[in-house]
Amino acid sequence: MNKKIVKQTVVAALLTSSIFSFTSTSYGKETTIQRSIDAVKLEMKKAPLYYVDPALKSVLEPSKELYPVLNSVKKHYKEVKQQIQSSNLSTKEKKEKIKELDALFDEKITKGVIPYIDAYNYAVKYLDPILKEMLDAHAAGDLEGVEQAYHKLSYQLDSRTSILYRFTGKAPRDLLLEKYKKPSDAKRDELRIPVTIYMKNNEVLKLWNEGKKEEARKVMDEVLTLASKTSIDGKTNYLNLLSKEVKEAEALFSTLPKPTPTPEVPSNPSVGGGGNEEPSESTAERKLRIAKTNAIAVLSDYKEVLKNDYSTANWFTISSLKTTWTSTINAATTPAAVAQFLKDVKAAIDEVPTKEQEALEVAKHQALAGLTYYKEDIKANYSTENWSTIETLITSWTNTVNAAMTPAEVDQALIEAKAAIDEVPTMEQEALEVAKHQALAGLTNYKEDVKANYSTENWSTIETLITSWTNTINAAMTPAEVDQALIEAKAAIDEVPTMEQEALEVAKHQAIAGLTNYKEDVKDNYSTENWSTIETLITSWTNTINAAMTPVEVDQALIEAKAAIDEVPTMEQEALEVAKHQALADLTNYKEDVKANYSTENWSTIETLITSWTNTINDAMTPAEVEQALIEAKAAIDEVPTMEQEALEVSKHQALADLTNYKEDVEDDYSTANWEAIQALKTTWTSTINGATTPIEVDQALIEAKAEIDQVEVKSNVSTINGITVKNISAVVDNSDLNVYNVTLPSGTVLADITETDIITTPTNLDAAVKTTTIDGGITWQIVVTSEDGKSTNTYKLNITITPQ
Repeated sequence: MNKKIVKQTVVAALLTSSIFSFTSTSYGKETTIQRSIDAVKLEMKKAPLYYVDPALKSVLEPSKELYPVLNSVKKHYKEVKQQIQSSNLSTKEKKEKIKELDALFDEKITKGVIPYIDAYNYAVKYLDPILKEMLDAHAAGDLEGVEQAYHKLSYQLDSRTSILYRFTGKAPRDLLLEKYKKPSDAKRDELRIPVTIYMKNNEVLKLWNEGKKEEARKVMDEVLTLASKTSIDGKTNYLNLLSKEVKEAEALFSTLPKPTPTPEVPSNPSVGGGGNEEPSESTAERKLRIAKTNAIAVLSDYKEVLKNDYSTANWFTISSLKTTWTSTINAATTPAAVAQFLKDVKAAIDEVPTKEQEALEVAKHQALAGLTYYKEDIKANYSTENWSTIETLITSWTNTVNAAMTPAEVDQALIEAKAAIDEVPTMEQEALEVAKHQALAGLTNYKEDVKANYSTENWSTIETLITSWTNTINAAMTPAEVDQALIEAKAAIDEVPTMEQEALEVAKHQAIAGLTNYKEDVKDNYSTENWSTIETLITSWTNTINAAMTPVEVDQALIEAKAAIDEVPTMEQEALEVAKHQALADLTNYKEDVKANYSTENWSTIETLITSWTNTINDAMTPAEVEQALIEAKAAIDEVPTMEQEALEVSKHQALADLTNYKEDVEDDYSTANWEAIQALKTTWTSTINGATTPIEVDQALIEAKAEIDQVEVKSNVSTINGITVKNISAVVDNSDLNVYNVTLPSGTVLADITETDIITTPTNLDAAVKTTTIDGGITWQIVVTSEDGKSTNTYKLNITITPQ
């Protein structure tokens, strides 16, 4: 990166840090006056370092790099002084603090930065260009150009270079002198005699052309004397040309007869004479010597009585001038030249300013710098006509400043000049009144159309605000300030709540109160982490409630806030969630390892059951309910048969169907008891079949069941009897007819009293049905025996007789 860019970047960064200390934050409510004072003091102390520090590295800081520093310091210096003046400090404290700031400003800025800028500008705008002009003329062999530049440079070196000594900082001062003054001094010293020769040679030609040949000869002698003291042949083009001109002038006298010397009577002849004595000086030499002695004496005493009126640097300049011009006087060849040189050196010394003159020059320089560019940065803000007026004022007041005799007059002139310029309106100021008029119209009627929405008290507040902000708008200095004031005024009025907004605030207050304490009574039911989540939700929803625009939005926000908080589980709910998670994990994978054992349809049934019981588990309210649901879910899934179980079920179904219907078609062939026995067997074997674990076991059970049922006897078809008794007396079968029985009863038996209950018939099959009836009043009885199966009958006849008495 270019060194210059780096340097500018550093300066900009330092300036930025300084400027930041004077932003609205620094002057805001949080910042004390003392902090502002400390900040500007620090900035003033840093300011000279911008040119001192580079000089320590043999770099001269250009003045253009220091203008931002100077302007920043001056701006903040002025602002802090105004802040002090408008503060609540006592008058004494204000004076002390301002005096302290003024002293530091004088030390660091007035005697540091400002004179450095002046010195640098002088060196690069005056001294260096003149030296370059001389060097260019010298290189080109421009004799006249060298002479003109020589006189310009001599004037600067003799009368104005004191400006190079006025600022603080030895390193930059030495560097400035080394770079600009020493080369100029050296070049002037180098060309002092050649330029004098050139000037004298021109005087010779002038006198010759005027016909004053004797006078021309005398001056020519001076030229030749000077030429003898230095070599002007062959070194440079300039010296060659000078030598040529001297020779051409000297050639003019070759046609004239040489003058006869006129012996002079010594003014102070030697007493006694003698060949060993030095020859006496001529009258001309004596006059020249006396002239030099007197001139040097006058020069030595010149301004001595006023020495205290000069700064050390400027008195050093005067001393240097005296030394330099003493040498010049000693080199003079005529009393006239001595007189001229004395006159010139006095003029040069007179140009060296006293301390009072320096102060005046500094004041003028600062004032003119401030005046010349006053308003320049906002030139575009003025109309062409008004800017022309400003330029006229600047010109006029520049003359006034230059004519001022004291720094106080300079300061007053600058104040009045700026005041006059400030009276010239910018285009913005001209537009300001229009902006104010429009703003006040907008402010006066603001909210008028919704006045009915405000309570009497709040509308009164709005009217007070309108009055206050009307004053602020009238006091605004720019349209931007007017616009800003109107914006702030409306914002302030917008802060006054309508009755609806007041109701909204009440709703918010109540909602936030309800939200803040929500769940507080069951705080112990939550883990630390979850309670922190609840607090975060309360904070978030409090913001939402505060942002609500209507009571309805407030109510809705509160409902949603509580719903969100309700989603945060208690420790019991967390335990429930863990139980659910574990149960669902168990349920989801249940039977997964034997999925291949199920048909597609049955596996779909299992998945449906898992889904259904997943919902049941999710709906469970306690871990116990979760556990019970899992048990029941597994039991339900266990009911879904595998393909093997389905085959078993088919086998069982068929076997049970076969068993159930077995013998049903011959039920009537069995007695009730036996049929009940068969049903009991079916029940028993149904259990056996249901308990079977394989189709083979089912088949075997069915075989065994049928076999056992087959053992149950069917109803008998026997309708015979084994005998008949009447009143416990056995009847005897008639051998001629086996179906006839005879019985003789003891005498006294009354036949008419005999009933069927007295007659007991014993069938061969006890389950056979017996029906006994009398035909003739008890003498003859008919006994009909029906077989158990009802398929055969036998009719028996019983004859009863009575033993005669």
